[in-house]
Parts: sequence; structure tokens; C-alpha cells
Amino acid sequence: ERMLILMKKARLFPLLVLALLCLCLTAASAAEGPANQVYIASITDANGAVTTLTDGSTATTWTKSSSYGADLTINLYSATVGEIWVRNGHCYSQNYYNHYDRPDVIAVTLVYSANRYTTSSVTYRYRMSDSFRPATYSAAWYNGYQRILLPEAVNNVVRIELTIESATQGYGRTGATITDIIVASGSHATPTP
Repeated sequence: ERMLILMKKARLFPLLVLALLCLCLTAASAAEGPANQVYIASITDANGAVTTLTDGSTATTWTKSSSYGADLTINLYSATVGEIWVRNGHCYSQNYYNHYDRPDVIAVTLVYSANRYTTSSVTYRYRMSDSFRPATYSAAWYNGYQRILLPEAVNNVVRIELTIESATQGYGRTGATITDIIVASGSHATPTP
């Protein structure tokens, strides 16, 4: 009888460990960024893939090169997009942030599948806040990310093109810098872009 009780307890232990692991993973993913994140297939610029923009690190950056057309292209797998979160500038420290140029006005073009054979697009323009806020959490900020809130959610998005139209200059005159990007289906609203 005692052996039977021990065997039952032994079967429950792996289930308890699995439940605890799931709870920890859920808490960890909630701390990583905003809800309803969309999987990013890749981010590219004129020189190819830009992996630093998806690593979640405030110490790695992408800096605008002199290119024509979109500065950054975010490739998706036909997703619904309602918001884009951007760490504007180099967010490793206040001194780094002030040294680097930061995007000021960004044109956001969403390319989406209109049907099986054609794509269509819509473009919005946003002015970024110029502020170093590495730990802020609010409706507009998440751990240093600023939210670009689209006027409406766009379905079947295959590509997002970001074009930096103007920059706020840092004292290092380095070229507009972005640390990280997150795409989410999440909320959308009707503020003036």
C-alpha cells in the first residue's frame, strides 16, 4: 500500500514540474514585450538582413545608411498588424542615446495581400518622441519601446517598409539609429498620425 502511494506521488511530480515550467514561461514571455506579438520572418535594409533589430538588446543597434527607398523592410507571414513598437535611438545609456542621431519622422508603409494575386499598400507618417525612457511601461511605451499605433488594424500584411524622413541629431552625428522593433496585432485607434 505504501509503495502504491509513492508511485502515485511519483506520477504527480512530473506534472507539477511541467505546470510550474509553463507558468514561468508565460510570465517570461509577458515580460518580453507587448501582447499579441507578430512573428517577424526577417528585417532587411539595403545591405541585407539586420538581426540586431530582433535581438531585444538595448546595446545593439542599426544605423541608417544612405539608401534609396525604404530604410528598413520588415517581412511577415501574412499577419494582422495594429501597432509597431520601436526603440528609438541607442538605448544602452542616456549618454549613448544623446550621442546617436534618432529618427524623428518615420513613414510606415504596410503592404498587404488584397487577394490571391495582388498586393496593395497604405502609408502613414509618425513623429517619434525624443526621450530616453529605458524602463517605462504605459499605453505608449514598453521598456523603452515607443508604440506606433495604426489608425486601424491591417490584415494580411506581408511587408512593412519604414522610411526615416527626418532625424533628431545627436552630438556624434552618426546617422539615425534604432535599437529594436516589435510588431503586434494588438490595439489600434484613430489618433492623428
